[in-house]
Amino acid sequence: MITALFKGLLGKGWIVFEFSYLAVAMLALAVIGAAAGVIFADMTGAPKNVGTILMMVGIGLLAFYGTALIEKIISLWSFVLYAAYITLFVIAIRELGDEVVLTAQQQVDITPDWLSALEYAGINIAAAPAVLFGIAHIKRRKESLWAGALAGPIAMIPALLFYVVLLSQYPQVLGEEVPLITLLAALHTPVLALVFKIVIFGTYIETGIAMVHSINERLAGLKRERGGDLSHRQRVACAAVLLVVSIYLAASVGLIDLIGKGYGTLTYVILGVYVLPLLTVGLLQIIRFNDMPHSAGK
Repeated sequence: MITALFKGLLGKGWIVFEFSYLAVAMLALAVIGAAAGVIFADMTGAPKNVGTILMMVGIGLLAFYGTALIEKIISLWSFVLYAAYITLFVIAIRELGDEVVLTAQQQVDITPDWLSALEYAGINIAAAPAVLFGIAHIKRRKESLWAGALAGPIAMIPALLFYVVLLSQYPQVLGEEVPLITLLAALHTPVLALVFKIVIFGTYIETGIAMVHSINERLAGLKRERGGDLSHRQRVACAAVLLVVSIYLAASVGLIDLIGKGYGTLTYVILGVYVLPLLTVGLLQIIRFNDMPHSAGK
């Protein structure tokens, strides 16, 4: 489905998007793999690599069972994640609200770095196709418009809540690999800290399986065009290759360096072969489609 979309947008250049998306997926898996290692090590005292490997094993198991189970888990875990973030926000504001206000009132001289912001936004936008396998459930234009309008706020609200309470730990939090750990330590609530870390660890698995499954679905689509199908073993094999390479990147590069060095040229490739075509060629195609006689009355 997604491959067909970019064939329509880019023509023969669709393969450029596929390779750039694969690079984004590898980077994303490496980043969340490294972060999972840090979270797991903080919870258990085990080496970081143990947490990274456990996360990758969880992703591989889910990849075996395919779309139906993955969609259910992603939907269910989203409610769990929202509940955890709201709980964290309420407790953090109660315990650290004064520090948040104090930081917000400080006259900090910060020079806007629009280039870094563009790079960060671009690399995150590239991850959107990871969940587009779910659009098969959308049957009407109204459903599509509502999904598009709500997706952004739903994704941004937890991040905004977290940003607000994280102000209580500024500026010492800037050098931390996983700022969440610093915030949870400041709250001195062991039960909340443990539960939230488990939820975040599960969210890393959720994010990773979305990336892996989106690539598997691309391969499955190509095989269906040739009259075949992607078996469960082939899905797991594809996931294993992606995860092994990601484990290596996570272990050898580290979380901060992955984020710092991973953005850059790749972001501009994504903006050029994904965002720009959607806003130009894609928009023109929609306009032309709406002007066609068969679209009248829709």
